[in-house]
Amino acid sequence: MTTCLFSIVVPTYNSSQTIRTLCKEILSAEPNAEVVIVDDNSPDGTGLIADEIAASCPRVKILHRRSRLGVGSAVYEGIQCATSDMVVVMDSDLHHPVSVLPKMIELLRSGYDLVIASRYAKGSQFICSSVLRLLVNKLGNKAARRFLGVRVEDCTHGFRAYRKSVFLNSFDKSFVDGTFNIVVLANAWRHGFKVAEVPCSSVHLGKSNAGAALRYSSVLLRIARRRIISSLPGR
Repeated sequence: MTTCLFSIVVPTYNSSQTIRTLCKEILSAEPNAEVVIVDDNSPDGTGLIADEIAASCPRVKILHRRSRLGVGSAVYEGIQCATSDMVVVMDSDLHHPVSVLPKMIELLRSGYDLVIASRYAKGSQFICSSVLRLLVNKLGNKAARRFLGVRVEDCTHGFRAYRKSVFLNSFDKSFVDGTFNIVVLANAWRHGFKVAEVPCSSVHLGKSNAGAALRYSSVLLRIARRRIISSLPGR
């Protein structure tokens, strides 16, 4: 059996239209990769499709969860089950290009601990159908850099590669939704782990998500408050 060089964790919910294509693209481009699908009991049958894929391909694992418990906790459980110490997290909607994987893994091998596929790094192109969504995303990243003190252009993108131990040590179980990405980055940066970005062009369709923007703002304020308190004399 070929050695698994790295693991790819894919959280899914109602991804029946894309999961076959994504697995095919990953395994065709990276035959030595392991795919860990974490499905939150999708009502559209994603879990059953994932079972079929796993039955025909030993490189694919499927974790079934009883309900929709949050993408952050899905990623955490998937990374716990990953075979390799080098782990990539991808969305299931085909917005994250497989072509970026080799560079992400190369940087992990060279000594980095967290690699972000950045929509704002030089050479990237971020196409968004909603001007408001694009504006909110840019402002959110600017706020994240200011509040977190990190020198990273894309603080919110979920397409990332990690050393398994770094993710598990940086994850905070009180953040189970998409805001976990910012929290993991903030904790990894604070602990001195090496962070890099690679260019990643991305296309996003759909409307802006005001609820997500509010959640990210709340998390940034909580992190900033913790930093202020920890810096006070006697702390």
